[in-house]
Amino acid sequence: MVGSRRDINSLSPNELSDYIHAIDILRARSAAGPDDVTGYDFQAALHNDGSVGPCERGSDLFLYAAS
Repeated sequence: MVGSRRDINSLSPNELSDYIHAIDILRARSAAGPDDVTGYDFQAALHNDGSVGPCERGSDLFLYAAS
Protein backbone atom coordinates (compact mmCIF):
# COMPACT_ATOMS: atom_id res chain seq x y z
CA MET A 1 0.00 0.00 0.00
CA VAL A 2 1.40 3.35 -1.01
CA GLY A 3 0.37 6.38 1.00
CA SER A 4 0.69 10.01 0.20
CA ARG A 5 1.76 12.84 2.43
CA ARG A 6 -1.04 15.27 3.06
CA ASP A 7 -0.64 18.97 3.54
CA ILE A 8 -1.10 19.76 7.22
CA ASN A 9 -3.54 22.52 6.25
CA SER A 10 -5.88 19.92 4.74
CA LEU A 11 -6.26 17.89 7.95
CA SER A 12 -9.57 17.80 9.76
CA PRO A 13 -9.62 19.07 13.35
CA ASN A 14 -9.56 15.46 14.63
CA GLU A 15 -6.66 14.52 12.34
CA LEU A 16 -4.71 17.59 13.42
CA SER A 17 -5.37 16.74 17.06
CA ASP A 18 -4.10 13.18 16.47
CA TYR A 19 -0.98 14.53 14.75
CA ILE A 20 -0.22 16.92 17.60
CA HIS A 21 -0.76 14.11 20.10
CA ALA A 22 1.72 11.91 18.20
CA ILE A 23 4.34 14.69 18.14
CA ASP A 24 3.82 15.23 21.88
CA ILE A 25 4.50 11.52 22.45
CA LEU A 26 7.73 11.74 20.45
CA ARG A 27 8.82 14.83 22.37
CA ALA A 28 8.06 13.14 25.71
CA ARG A 29 10.24 10.20 24.67
CA SER A 30 13.10 12.58 23.93
CA ALA A 31 12.62 14.36 27.27
CA ALA A 32 12.74 11.02 29.11
CA GLY A 33 15.75 9.75 27.17
CA PRO A 34 17.67 12.08 24.84
CA ASP A 35 19.20 9.12 22.99
CA ASP A 36 15.89 7.27 22.49
CA VAL A 37 15.77 6.39 18.79
CA THR A 38 11.96 6.52 18.92
CA GLY A 39 12.01 10.10 20.21
CA TYR A 40 11.52 13.35 18.35
CA ASP A 41 15.10 14.61 18.78
CA PHE A 42 16.70 11.49 17.30
CA GLN A 43 14.26 11.33 14.39
CA ALA A 44 14.75 15.04 13.63
CA ALA A 45 18.53 14.62 13.74
CA LEU A 46 18.33 11.53 11.55
CA HIS A 47 16.66 13.61 8.87
CA ASN A 48 18.73 16.78 9.31
CA ASP A 49 22.18 15.82 10.64
CA GLY A 50 24.43 13.69 8.46
CA SER A 51 26.53 12.68 11.47
CA VAL A 52 23.55 10.94 13.09
CA GLY A 53 22.53 8.96 10.07
CA PRO A 54 21.90 9.42 6.42
CA CYS A 55 18.40 10.21 5.34
CA GLU A 56 18.05 8.51 1.99
CA ARG A 57 15.56 11.09 0.74
CA GLY A 58 18.42 13.19 -0.51
CA SER A 59 20.05 10.42 -2.52
CA ASP A 60 19.40 8.20 -5.51
CA LEU A 61 18.92 5.28 -3.10
CA PHE A 62 15.64 6.63 -1.70
CA LEU A 63 13.31 5.13 -4.29
CA TYR A 64 15.37 1.95 -4.44
CA ALA A 65 15.16 1.46 -0.66
CA ALA A 66 11.42 2.09 -0.66
CA SER A 67 10.67 -0.54 -3.29
